[in-house]
Amino acid sequence: MTGVQTCALPISLVTDKAVDDLKKHIQISMNIFSDTIDPIKAKKIEASLNSPYFSKDIMNTILHKTFEASEKFFNQFQYYYLPLHYFSVIMSHHAIAARYLTNGFNPLEIYTYSFPLIESFDIFTKFMDKTLANQNISFANFLLSLKEEDSCNQI
Repeated sequence: MTGVQTCALPISLVTDKAVDDLKKHIQISMNIFSDTIDPIKAKKIEASLNSPYFSKDIMNTILHKTFEASEKFFNQFQYYYLPLHYFSVIMSHHAIAARYLTNGFNPLEIYTYSFPLIESFDIFTKFMDKTLANQNISFANFLLSLKEEDSCNQI
């Protein structure tokens, strides 16, 4: 187990009443904005509201797919965010102190090769380079997987 916990979604997230309420809200919005909506598009929207594809089952499927995609994205985000966050916490004070000199502070006197941060800087930068490179690859793969799922699971 990777340590990442997932939540099982309930079988049905959308009720028939919720679908009916959504249809009513869409119809009310169409009535309010009727003078700005193209009549042909308005007829298509009206037809889609009465279509069997506008159902509780379809909406549940859409919500489940949305939750699955969100879970994948946030798992990837967490995996790469934490190392970058902690690196920025370590470096921020030093970056500010060296950039904005105050009270006669001379960074060349402090940041020598014997300073622990400077000794480890090569390791830090290699780790961050690898993290960012893996993040780019992983995020690209994540987007491709969404595209593949979308093309395979047309509703």
